[in-house]
Amino acid sequence: MTSASSFKAAGASQPEHRLSRAWLQERRRFFRALLSNPRSVGALAPSGSALSAAITAGITPCSGKILELGVGTGVFTRALLRNGLDASALVLVESDAEMSRHLRDEFPGATVLNATAQNLPRRDHPALRGIEATICGLPLRNMASSYHRRILAAAFSAMPEHGALYLFTYGLRCPVSQRVLDASGLTAKRTHIVLRNFPPACVYRLARR
Repeated sequence: MTSASSFKAAGASQPEHRLSRAWLQERRRFFRALLSNPRSVGALAPSGSALSAAITAGITPCSGKILELGVGTGVFTRALLRNGLDASALVLVESDAEMSRHLRDEFPGATVLNATAQNLPRRDHPALRGIEATICGLPLRNMASSYHRRILAAAFSAMPEHGALYLFTYGLRCPVSQRVLDASGLTAKRTHIVLRNFPPACVYRLARR
């Protein structure tokens, strides 16, 4: 006969087993995307918890509807949910079809758009109405400045005057050039340096002047 303590031990190990399995599945999806299109991923590993906390630090349940660009495996999405946001307040944009399917399964309450961030006119995507803030997980350093202009135009056209976009980079400088910022009427401020990430990263907040 199995003792009560054995049942407790088995039950205690189940959450750890589920977390371990989810961790492995996330890494598999990430490295599959990395191998198929390295430039679209732009990282050696999924963002860590310290970076996720830093890039979402300015987002609270009172922030309203949130747009996330380049969602990938959903690392930042899970951080937003830990911050207390409801999945129904999230609009997740991911260009990889397989990752988009996984996002729909993992976050059934969120709106998932299988699209590229530079092609997001509101007339084609009604879900973009009412966006209050944007989290950007795109590898902007791998993109041309013309893409930066289009991505910023799409994000800021969906947000009110006080709306802000949060991005991260593995360099010390903002990946969006000063010329593009000036042309877009935006300013960039570094808010965090995250040394406990692989590789270390910086978080920037972009807002209208």
